[in-house]
Amino acid sequence: GTGDGVELWTAPGIGENEIEPEFEEDVAQLVENGIITPADGQIAAQDFMVLEVNVTGLEGIMHEAVLQDDDLDVDDFLDRENDHLITEEFFAAQNLSYRNNPDDRLIDFSIRTQETNASVQERIQPNEAVTPLGIDIQQATTGVVAGADDSGNLDNYYIPIRLDPGTDLSVEELWLPSVPDDMTASEAVNDPSVDVLYTSAEAPLTTPQEFDSTFILDTSDARQADIPANGRMENGFVDSVQDWDFVRGEAFVEGADPILVVPQEDGIEISGTTTVAAGTNLTINLATTPAEDPPFFKQNPTVFPEYVENESMNRWTITEDFAEFDVGTSFELTIRRTGSAGQLTYFTTPAGEDPAPVPGSVGEVREVQEFTFEDQPSGGQSVIVQSFQAPYDSIIEIQDSSGNVLGTSDVLPSNDSAQSRIAIPLDEAITENQEVTAVAMVAGGQEYPNGERTAEIMVEELDEAEFSVSNLDPQTAELGEPPTRATSKARRTSPSPSTVRKSTPRA
Repeated sequence: GTGDGVELWTAPGIGENEIEPEFEEDVAQLVENGIITPADGQIAAQDFMVLEVNVTGLEGIMHEAVLQDDDLDVDDFLDRENDHLITEEFFAAQNLSYRNNPDDRLIDFSIRTQETNASVQERIQPNEAVTPLGIDIQQATTGVVAGADDSGNLDNYYIPIRLDPGTDLSVEELWLPSVPDDMTASEAVNDPSVDVLYTSAEAPLTTPQEFDSTFILDTSDARQADIPANGRMENGFVDSVQDWDFVRGEAFVEGADPILVVPQEDGIEISGTTTVAAGTNLTINLATTPAEDPPFFKQNPTVFPEYVENESMNRWTITEDFAEFDVGTSFELTIRRTGSAGQLTYFTTPAGEDPAPVPGSVGEVREVQEFTFEDQPSGGQSVIVQSFQAPYDSIIEIQDSSGNVLGTSDVLPSNDSAQSRIAIPLDEAITENQEVTAVAMVAGGQEYPNGERTAEIMVEELDEAEFSVSNLDPQTAELGEPPTRATSKARRTSPSPSTVRKSTPRA
């Protein structure tokens, strides 16, 4: 009986990639295809939470549970050719305490997902009873999938649970806010110094709420004095995933504050993030507002957000054409799960309770109107763009010959006249003369088609300061004859061009 604990994954609960695994190979393939992905701190309403428990030693307990339950069949449990589902056996074993008599006790194990104290405190008034909510995993799961090692012994368990808002959750315990932060619910129940109320009830699952998921292996009651135990079989273990947030399904559009402006061009990328699981079908629609003529309606019914490692949200991208529409044409962008009527966009500040479309407008062609970046001496800490003007709020990146970003400007607001002498700090000082390229892009990421300028940066060197002082009487502190030689710091630029070369676009 050993284990590596519990891991938390998420997967689509709606659309063509809605999961229904029956074999461990199904789970592995879904992970490889980017459909089951790490939860990374949050799971959206209507998506699946997938708990993965890595532990050995439970198979014998499940076998005993099957023998004691007339509704379960030993042959079905041992024969997993048709599927790897062991739902009834898993929970029967979890509820089993002893083998043949109360003195012949078995290892206790349990897995639970319960609301955190901090989450509860967010929705109560001072001095009111705290009501942590626990998800009844046995009732909520679509089926426990078992995985085996090379010898055929069960060592992995996958438990998918669809998190639908409004689902009744069990209120496992009630305790007062005076319970110390370092005390668990079970410790508080057993501590006579803590005033704890205990009850059993139901409450709906709502957003936002914070949970933690814990796997407990308790061997204390199953130890036998004449049988040596070692490792985790001796002491058992408790393993929890980091606290995770249950949030509403929501989608965001980059560069849309306060309005999404797209240039009057074809092949324009629009991108953003979403809380829903990677692999979920998204339908992204763009439609002109009622007064626009001619109108347009652009539908993208098969957009699948992709997982971004160590980020709480996933990323989506679409490409659209706007060259044929007049500058100033207004439209609205909406995002929803395909096959679902509910929108994922809540475009108000702050985000409201009701969905709202993202406002958009067709803007001018992306083209810098003025951009001068000349050869220059530099101390290596920054470079100077001599002038810049563009129709959109912009940034300028400084890149080396390999395309590595050396530094980035602040956002440069669009203006009726050019800005001059824009100092761009470098992330790390350059120490050698080199050619760099200034790349202008719309704030939000899209480069201007004519937005590259290349210049030579000549790093200034500092000569060592040399001083020579003579005829100084240290006793009287009086100066005698003037010093014979005195030199100070001098700047030297190498090489020294005879002319200033104008910047040229990089090929």
